[in-house]
Amino acid sequence: MTWNMADLFELVVDAAPDRECLVAGERRLTYRQLEERANRLAHHLADQGVGRDSHIGVYAYNCTEWMEAFIAAMKLRAAAVNVNFRYVDDELRYLFKDADLVAVVHGPEFRWPPRRPSGTSSHAPTATATSSTRAAPPACPRACCGATTTPSSPCSGAATTRSIR
Repeated sequence: MTWNMADLFELVVDAAPDRECLVAGERRLTYRQLEERANRLAHHLADQGVGRDSHIGVYAYNCTEWMEAFIAAMKLRAAAVNVNFRYVDDELRYLFKDADLVAVVHGPEFRWPPRRPSGTSSHAPTATATSSTRAAPPACPRACCGATTTPSSPCSGAATTRSIR
């Protein structure tokens, strides 16, 4: 039997489900909560055709949703590709062109496809979206990962997934 990080994470969940495992700002998740949320996202991604050896972009600030997307990718035997929110336009274009991404999980402050008006800082929210050569279906409902949003946090649970095949 081959193991991956998701298998090891599930062993820890089974051993200590109610132990706190992730703290990001005011949000705190137990192993069980993180497992449940990552499972929901993994199932949603699988329903969209994401699977083994797929590349999934994770375009978000450091937050619980980033870790949920990373674990969801591991569960699918896919590769999570970090999309740093500080990347400038040329870096984003290069990454999105060459990373062979089949889906992107992104925070609500990042528009899809990525484009920033000239003269804005590299971490400013995107003001406009351009058309993509790859079709992007509508965003999944926030309920797919049990997400809620609060104005106090830039990454508070409103992650969105998009297929870019």
